[in-house]
Amino acid sequence: MSNDLYTPLTRKTPQQGRGFRVGLIPALSLSGLVLGGLGAFVFLSNDPLGGEPYIVAAVPPRPAETAKTDMPADKPAEQPFAATTAEVDPALDRVGHPTVSILTPGGEDGQMQVKTITLPGEAPPPSYIPAPDARVIEKSRYGLLPKIGPDGSRSSKLYAHVADPEEAVVTAKLPKIAIIMGGLGLSQSGTADAITKLPPQVTLAFAPYGTFLQKQVDKAREQGHEVMLQIPMEPFDYPSNDPGPQTLLSTLSREQNLDRMHWCFSRFSGYTGVVNYLGAKFTANGAALRPMMQDVRDRGLTFVDDGSSPRTVTESLAADLKLGYAKSQLTLDVVPAPDKIDEALGVLEAQARDKGSAIGYASALPLSMERIAKWAKDLENRGFVLVPVSAVVSGEPNS
Repeated sequence: MSNDLYTPLTRKTPQQGRGFRVGLIPALSLSGLVLGGLGAFVFLSNDPLGGEPYIVAAVPPRPAETAKTDMPADKPAEQPFAATTAEVDPALDRVGHPTVSILTPGGEDGQMQVKTITLPGEAPPPSYIPAPDARVIEKSRYGLLPKIGPDGSRSSKLYAHVADPEEAVVTAKLPKIAIIMGGLGLSQSGTADAITKLPPQVTLAFAPYGTFLQKQVDKAREQGHEVMLQIPMEPFDYPSNDPGPQTLLSTLSREQNLDRMHWCFSRFSGYTGVVNYLGAKFTANGAALRPMMQDVRDRGLTFVDDGSSPRTVTESLAADLKLGYAKSQLTLDVVPAPDKIDEALGVLEAQARDKGSAIGYASALPLSMERIAKWAKDLENRGFVLVPVSAVVSGEPNS
């Protein structure tokens, strides 16, 4: 009997060597037969998955008149930076009535078995125009930028919230109140709450940062919300108080600030205009601000001042440039407490009753959303109508 414990690992005993040589040929022959049979099955059955079920999903395309662009078919349009991510946010993953087909090869008769399921989903409202619309976009090195279309189409009109005609007639003479909820896009859950919990007449303003921006904006607009883009601008205590990358600064040249603003423009499509994000110092500097507001006008957008700075010169510049403009009269959640927010909403009502319309601004805080949603429920019973900000913008061309 051999002593296997002391046999070198790199050597074979004579018996081991003969056993390996004798069994090698049959083993290889058997493996060849198995592989050959498997290959023949795949070839003859035309099923590379070997009978496993698989799914084919068919999502209806957007309408041709709004989905197409003027880009060549073999070269897809450049997308804003935020839209290049391959991830999907489950909280916002919804399309209108998609279908899924489950294909199972090799049924009783050997034929492919097909089962089609229609998934639940809400069809967009009839007035909803998906973004980007080819009429009002142009390519840039950052992605798609807004422009005035050859037919005079403007993003400010094309992407605006459209009120129900019958309701508009009933509420036409009521004082109008518009509310802008800012700071969206930074928190996934907070953005989803604002989209689903606030009335569709509340305008949602997105910062040019964060992930899934285009998907979030699409969801907001499908739910009826009007959308604006927040442009980061220099505050007086910059850089200790920094709005973020690509902030417009009074120390930069016109070309540098325009380049930064165009980066912000490219982050998503579907907004009617822009609103300042901070910017007390920049909005007080007419020389630095003027070319920015002129570019906003020339791209078919409107400008809304959030009303946070008493030194702003946006109103006089907008009048001089004939730019569609509005200004918030009140920040609703300066003190984030329920009684203070309710008090501010009462002041907003008084301003609307006195002047015919009023605009309030709030941050995307859970408490702010809760109080505004509750306040809006019986607003018409108190003699007011909640409207998107486009309904109170002045000085904008009708085309």
